[in-house]
Amino acid sequence: MPSLLKRVLFQVGDAMNERTITYSSVSNDGHCISIRPFTKPTGEKEEKFPIEWAFACTNKDVKVTKLSETSMKQDFDFLLDTNRYLAGEHEKSGDIVETQWDTWESGLILEHGVVYPHGKDKEGVAFKELWQPLDCSIAEETILASSERNDVSRSIVLRTEKSEKWDGLIIVTGRYVQGILLDKTKSDVTGISILRLVETGAMDSFSPLVVQGENTHKFPKTYGKLELEDVIKLGGIGWEVIECHNQ
Repeated sequence: MPSLLKRVLFQVGDAMNERTITYSSVSNDGHCISIRPFTKPTGEKEEKFPIEWAFACTNKDVKVTKLSETSMKQDFDFLLDTNRYLAGEHEKSGDIVETQWDTWESGLILEHGVVYPHGKDKEGVAFKELWQPLDCSIAEETILASSERNDVSRSIVLRTEKSEKWDGLIIVTGRYVQGILLDKTKSDVTGISILRLVETGAMDSFSPLVVQGENTHKFPKTYGKLELEDVIKLGGIGWEVIECHNQ
């Protein structure tokens, strides 16, 4: 089943806070995307680029291992990563981020692990993120009860065709669309475009929740009548449908 998670707590070391409205989408086939905009950007840097982080992976970039009925391990080799992009690296680094996900009785999910911002040869930094599952079939933000699952049939993923200039991924889960598009000829915030939409009425009637970047007009405008392997040509980009559950 596709899922939509909202982060409700972020802890690094002893510091605990939540400055973003972070949504992570996971498609039916295991592709994922996470977009993390600041609620109140502080300072010139955040005001210029009000995104804490955004990343995306296909199911080939995430290794999932079941540990128990309520726990699993997920190892990420990020396909798209705004932090890596801004550091001037446009290809996957091969640095795997290992995480564990524990589902509580309430339905909340605790993600925890260690990251190495200064290299694997330096001391790691422990982190925790607490996630609330949302009902992605409802336009208004709605908590998914612990005993429920997202009973939706729409799960669509589009990937940019191979290009020297563009790299992007879009995931549609229920009524929610999230996308990242990177201009590979750049390495600054002007090359990053990010989109989050919610379908508020009839099919393909969207309201914007997050629109960031110079090239958001290059994201497709409709998703309701797509089929697997369709290619949408838009603004010099070919968006190929690599997953389509669209009933």
